[in-house]
Amino acid sequence: MSTSHSTLTLTAEQVATFHGLIGPTDANGCRLWQGGFIEGYGAVRFDGRQFATHRLAWMLHNGKDIPHKDHVCHLCDVRACCSPDHLFLGTARDNQQDCSAKGRKPHGSKHHNAKLSEADIPVIRAAYDAGENWKTIAARHDVSITTVDHIGKRMIWLRVLEADGTSPVPRTPRRACGNKPRPPRPDLVPSIPLAGNPGLLLTPRQVANFWSKINKDAPGGCWLWTGSLRDGWHGQIGFGGKNFSTHSVAWLLLGGDILLSGSNLCHSCDVGHCCNPAHMRIGTHADNARDKTERNRNPNGIRNGNAVLTEDQVREIRSLRASGMKLHAIATHFKVSRSAVKFILYGKTWTHVT
Repeated sequence: MSTSHSTLTLTAEQVATFHGLIGPTDANGCRLWQGGFIEGYGAVRFDGRQFATHRLAWMLHNGKDIPHKDHVCHLCDVRACCSPDHLFLGTARDNQQDCSAKGRKPHGSKHHNAKLSEADIPVIRAAYDAGENWKTIAARHDVSITTVDHIGKRMIWLRVLEADGTSPVPRTPRRACGNKPRPPRPDLVPSIPLAGNPGLLLTPRQVANFWSKINKDAPGGCWLWTGSLRDGWHGQIGFGGKNFSTHSVAWLLLGGDILLSGSNLCHSCDVGHCCNPAHMRIGTHADNARDKTERNRNPNGIRNGNAVLTEDQVREIRSLRASGMKLHAIATHFKVSRSAVKFILYGKTWTHVT
């Protein structure tokens, strides 16, 4: 005989063991768990799975699973209780509302993270309403200015009544830190759209700053970016909170064709931070990768920063495998994975080694 649900199958012996660890009904109608606990809730393990005892008691009593995302709540507020008469289903929100309604949720100075007391709140509200600087209030009470702001706006500590005995009413947010709004700067009014990106507008000052960081006197006709580099090779510049490749910006500012999705700008000079449009052409990612390989700019073998093996070791791996040595033994000998050995033998990696 067994008790089975879609996510739980217990034998008759397991069910008897479970019920044997539940105590008799006490004066409050509770039947308390006598076994192990986790955070005050009874816990039991069957077949390698751990169950909360009050949830298991509900399932066994009702003969069905607990619906997804539902909680088993206690009418008695005793976590160790497994009496089916004291258990009911509810959502997480139901559980929280039940917790608050019964005064079990720590709030105010009873909360373990509280730095303030109920007596401090009217003082902070009065200072806030009087227009005192938030930083001064925060420093005096050793809290953050955000806490002061939320107390002043009646967003928290709502159980503490106002000075006239009325309940606090949340207020609409006010301007942060009392600073006056800054007028727009005329030199930052957007004026020049960046081709191919209609959502980004550049000012004359931004455009001038961009060109000031390009050296057009470099050898080979390259226009080299002298500002910050991404990956140590490609120039980058920030506009509107986003970073852009400098060679793409130069291409578009000088009237180059719009780059479609999946398009790349390839350099004929192989200099990633060159911004001379005459050295660029539009291609696909595959074109760019092919150029890189054909011009030997793709670091392979021991030139790759992640390389663990050398060319001689790769040749030795092939030789050992040809002599009948097992993959596992080869991988162990060279301290690499079996997959790394397989890729070498199948010609997927280290293909340049003959």
